[in-house]
Amino acid sequence: MAIEQMRMMNLIGPKPTMNSVLVDLLRLDACEFIHAQGEVDKNNFALSLEDEDNLDKNIELNYVKPFGTSQSLDQGRDLLQGLRDFYGFEDIDQVYTDRVDMDKDYDPIIDMMKKQRADHDQIHKSLEILEEIENNRALFDDIDANLEDLSELENFNVRFGFLTAEGRFRLKKNYSNILAVFYHTGTLDKDREIYFTIYPKEMDNEIDRVLKSLGWMDIDILGHDERISKDIILNLGVEIQELRSQSDQIESERVQYVHDHQEDMKEALAYIYLKDKIEELKTMMLQSDHYYFLSAWVGLSDIEAIKALEGKYKGLSIDFIDPKKNSNPPTKLKNWKFFKPFEFLINMYGTPNYYEFDPTVIFGITYMVLFGAMFGDIGQGAVFFLAGMLLSRKLGAFGQLLKRLGLSSMIFGALYGSVFGSEEIFSGLWFKPFDQINRTLVTAICFGVLLLLISYAIGIYNQVKQDEKSQAFFSKEGVLGLVIFLNVINIGVYLLAKLVVVPIFVSVFFIVLSLVLMLFQGPIVEKLTHKKVVESKVDYYTEGIFSLVETMLSTVTGIISFIRVGAFAINHVGLFLAFQTLGKMIGSSGGNTLVLIVGNIVIIALEGLIVFIQSLRLEYYEMFSRFYKGNGRLFKADKISMKED
Repeated sequence: MAIEQMRMMNLIGPKPTMNSVLVDLLRLDACEFIHAQGEVDKNNFALSLEDEDNLDKNIELNYVKPFGTSQSLDQGRDLLQGLRDFYGFEDIDQVYTDRVDMDKDYDPIIDMMKKQRADHDQIHKSLEILEEIENNRALFDDIDANLEDLSELENFNVRFGFLTAEGRFRLKKNYSNILAVFYHTGTLDKDREIYFTIYPKEMDNEIDRVLKSLGWMDIDILGHDERISKDIILNLGVEIQELRSQSDQIESERVQYVHDHQEDMKEALAYIYLKDKIEELKTMMLQSDHYYFLSAWVGLSDIEAIKALEGKYKGLSIDFIDPKKNSNPPTKLKNWKFFKPFEFLINMYGTPNYYEFDPTVIFGITYMVLFGAMFGDIGQGAVFFLAGMLLSRKLGAFGQLLKRLGLSSMIFGALYGSVFGSEEIFSGLWFKPFDQINRTLVTAICFGVLLLLISYAIGIYNQVKQDEKSQAFFSKEGVLGLVIFLNVINIGVYLLAKLVVVPIFVSVFFIVLSLVLMLFQGPIVEKLTHKKVVESKVDYYTEGIFSLVETMLSTVTGIISFIRVGAFAINHVGLFLAFQTLGKMIGSSGGNTLVLIVGNIVIIALEGLIVFIQSLRLEYYEMFSRFYKGNGRLFKADKISMKED
């Protein structure tokens, strides 16, 4: 339909209500927040002094400063993710964020959740350390010595670890120069051998450097972690069992707490999420002693809902500014539901800028016609339609796109009389492409000419709308380009059909005249506007001549390019006939049926993909290149969503 009109919203409000106002704006799903400093620099926050309430705001506007980056932003995200993982709350429904009251005290339940998680993490960390020590000790069962006694030697240090093959080779080579004794105690795996070493304590630093150079990896079996006391090491098995019991107890308490307080917990987590979102928004806002200042792009249709906040919160001032031509508003596409999925393919090429024509509806109609014309089959189209229905929930827009393409394929299948490749079931409502090849190709070219005429018309409209009047007339996508296109069509009709619509010499004259005007566009515009356009005449005319050649080539090839629509319509039938012939060669009815099934699968998968790409190519390179810039940016409202990515 169209691109929705946008407005720049500048809002000033008293600090005490800031959090509640921001949450209400987020709930509207209508604002794309931007840095407010840019609007302050443009003096767009200045309020009328006729209202006395605005006096303080105007004064404090001179002393605004950023909120700054808050450390709580990362802390809040980490806390939220940690609690969600601990309690198993993957997706939290929007009903909980809607229920949050920013003035309510959620600290008691948040503190309880934090405590349960902290207790769990502490016990599991200790358990991991002790279990690692227990596993490591099993590697040294063959040592005929008390490990605790080794750790308490007065003049010697003992270290346990492993070396790789390279480390063992270097140890063997330099063993006589190392003031330490190494004992090989076993094999960890094919690449690592287990050792323990004893050396004088005064040589600790030197031996440490040597071990690092050998690639030594320590194995803790003596409890060197500061959190593990010697008493725990002496009673390792008992301590591990005790920690496991505590872990089971905490898990039981966690499950019970979720059962009793799940609703309150989710609301508290939603509160943490909203606080985090507020901190994120504050990085783009400004503040004074008593007020906050924010800016955002909003759609025209959302203004009334936003203005309602002025009645809800005292002291709120909201101003909406119409964007100027030199600004760069985001693009908010506003299309009928049927055409919404095609926005996916439009944005793949590039989002339309705010000031140009939204091609979604034209694209949707022409893309379905192109795809259906090249892949017209009731049965195979039905497969696409059913696949789209099944995949819509998982693939979103792409699934919906498959449904529409399948529907188009079914319509053209009815016109062609094709069902799973067979044209013998019924005669069809139009004609059979394979039986009337010339008619198929001519129809494809005529349809292509119609699409190109539409493209030229939209291109001229876009350029006039964006105040590019010289381009609208002189460019190859403008009036002169259209004149060349129409006259090339006239010459083509005469050469192929011997039909004279306009005398050929007239067409040649207008083509030459248009090319000359294109070449001298710069000097003509300079004369009319009295502005310098041509910097270097040599470069300008050299580039201009090549541009004229490219214009003629692109005009002719653009028309011919649409012949592929007819070619694929013919090929679609031909490919099925090839599989049908293979099936008959097998001889048995079962084999014939199997070949036809496999053939249809191949056609749906392979040819379906090719036709999808070819239709896209015609849209992008033959149509969009004549009218569409696609240099805009999509409107992305800051919104509330606690769904896991």
